[in-house]
Amino acid sequence: MLLQTLTNTLTTLKGLFAGAVVNGSINPYLESFATSGYRIQSQTLGIPDKYGIFQTGPPRSQVLQAQQVMGLIYGCCFSIFLNVYCASFAIFYNHLPWKDVVECVAGLTLCELGLLGSLYWAMLNDFTRAPGYEWPDWKDHTE
Repeated sequence: MLLQTLTNTLTTLKGLFAGAVVNGSINPYLESFATSGYRIQSQTLGIPDKYGIFQTGPPRSQVLQAQQVMGLIYGCCFSIFLNVYCASFAIFYNHLPWKDVVECVAGLTLCELGLLGSLYWAMLNDFTRAPGYEWPDWKDHTE
């Protein structure tokens, strides 16, 4: 049971971090992730399409948005790891007082939030989200 769960989880993660085109067609894991993300964003959370990360559109657009969100998720996980590493290094190696550690982690967190905010803004203003954008032919694309 546990082995099957781990195998399924690893297969899904491999599919999510694979390229946009797998075996000559759109990556089904990313397309499913984008479709589910749009449903959660619009129906469950009630976020308007104008401000949401996901939007309806051609499958290539949905896969691109899913890849961008996977990058944001990876970036968030890395920033959490970085904060924990810096805090533990400051406490256990340098023996800094808690106040200094909290200030250091708060500064890092503000920088990371600014970076994530700018990436979100860039995602919302991406030229591929423009109405009437024509996707180039991708049949030659192998990734």
